[in-house]
Amino acid sequence: MGKLKSYILTGQVPTDIEHNVSAHGTYYYVKGRLPNGQETLYGPESDPHSADALGFQRCDGNYEVIPLKTSSLAVATQMLKGKRFKNKNIPNEKVMQRVRHKGRGI
Repeated sequence: MGKLKSYILTGQVPTDIEHNVSAHGTYYYVKGRLPNGQETLYGPESDPHSADALGFQRCDGNYEVIPLKTSSLAVATQMLKGKRFKNKNIPNEKVMQRVRHKGRGI
């Protein structure tokens, strides 16, 4: 299993991974719903208070602040999708297909 794939599926950070995963700290993302019901992800923010203010401003209070060890919005999105599909007991190969938008009808 590749390092990024392992990171997406488990959320555990290998010490030598290079895909914008920070060894220096945690970044904060805002996962929320827009007034039209669309789910969205904003970030990264360097502290939870900034993320909280961003969520309140952009999502009208309907949001969640999520700490992740990546500064890349794309990697953060893949991690959250992987966790969501993994919680539905979908096999790892299918999870990665869904995360990378290559699996239809899964």
